Amino acid sequence: MKVSVKAASAAIAALGLASGLVGVVGASANISDSGKKSNNEVNMSETATNTDSATNNVDVENNNPQTSKSGNASVHDNKKGGDAKSGAAGVDSKLVVEGNVSNGSSEGSNGAGAVAGAGDVTITGSGKKSNNEVNIDSKAINTTTKTNNVSVVNNNTQNATSGNATVQDNKKGGSATSGDATTKSDTSVTLGVKN
Repeated sequence: MKVSVKAASAAIAALGLASGLVGVVGASANISDSGKKSNNEVNMSETATNTDSATNNVDVENNNPQTSKSGNASVHDNKKGGDAKSGAAGVDSKLVVEGNVSNGSSEGSNGAGAVAGAGDVTITGSGKKSNNEVNIDSKAINTTTKTNNVSVVNNNTQNATSGNATVQDNKKGGSATSGDATTKSDTSVTLGVKN
C-alpha cells in the first residue's frame, strides 16, 4: 500500500494570509490493518512560501532663491544738503523637514513568516514482517525584499546687494548712507528609514 499526501503551495499561501501562519495544518495519512509481509509507504510533501516586499521612495526638494537689495541714498544739487539714508533690506528663510519610514517586521507583512509543519502520519495494525516507510519532505521558503530610495535636493541661491550712497554737486552737502542688505537661510533635513 502506498499513500501520497502533497500540499499545494497555493493552498498554503491562502492559509497564511488568513491566520498569519503559513503552513499546512491537519495534513494527515492513516494506514491500518494491513496484512503480513505488506509494504506500507507514506510520502508527504509540503512547501510553505512567504514573500515580503516593500519599496520606499522619499524625495525632498527645496528651491529657495533669495535676493536682498537696499535702496540708493543720494544728496545732490543742493545749496545746503541734508542727510540721506536708505533703510536695511533683509530676508530670512527656514526649512525643516522630518520624516520616518518603517517597514515593520522583516518576517512578512502579517508579522509571521513561512512555517512548514510535519503533518500527522499513523500506521497501526500491520502484519508480521511488514515494511513500513514514511517519507516527509517539508520546506519553508521566506523571501524578503526591501528597497529604499532617498533623495534630498536643496537649491538655495542667495544674493545681497547694498545700494549706492552718493553726495555730489552740493554747495554744502550732508551725508548719504546706504542700508545693510542681508540674507539668512536655515535648512534642516532629517530622514529615517527602518526595515
